[in-house]
Amino acid sequence: MNNIKIIISRYHEDVSWSEKYSDYRVIYNKGNNIEQNCITLPNIGRESHTYLYHIVENYNNLADYNVFLQGFPYDHKPDLDYILLDLIFNNKYSFKWLSNWSIETDFEYIREPYRIPYVNFKEMYKKLFDVYPDPHTSFIFHANGQFVVSKEKIHERPLEFYKKYLNFFEGKDQEIFNLGLMNNIKGENSLSDPIMGHHAERLWGFVFNV
Repeated sequence: MNNIKIIISRYHEDVSWSEKYSDYRVIYNKGNNIEQNCITLPNIGRESHTYLYHIVENYNNLADYNVFLQGFPYDHKPDLDYILLDLIFNNKYSFKWLSNWSIETDFEYIREPYRIPYVNFKEMYKKLFDVYPDPHTSFIFHANGQFVVSKEKIHERPLEFYKKYLNFFEGKDQEIFNLGLMNNIKGENSLSDPIMGHHAERLWGFVFNV
């Protein structure tokens, strides 16, 4: 069997579906109390904060394969159970999106006409990677921010990188506020639903160089 950890970011979802993976899972709960054993986190930063928190806290003790999921992951990946069982017993993924909804986009959101253009996407990229992206670059991401990534792939970046990124979501970087990245889609300050949570969904491929 592969050494895997299933990391679940839960707010209000029923996570009883994960009972069959109880030997592998850790639930981070940002909502009301639940029956399952869990780690309680403040309701900030959407699922990206949860994922980064897990990476930072476990950087030197990560599972070989880390599955990052939302509280109810089947909306975007109905065949998830097949993938998880395959991962546990057979295949090894360096990185794999866990969503059936593949989207081509860019740093101006021109290829996403159904989305309101989010502010300062390029500025968030610059804050994270210390260089502006090529404005003509298009890339693929999968909706819902779910994926499996190997320990080796995570370790291609140092712990300090993930700490820096986590600080964005915990409101510890004043420039993030100044750029409006801590606002929600209505332009209101929102630690629980910052606009950069939507950016982060699109940036995981860059974080892991895939």
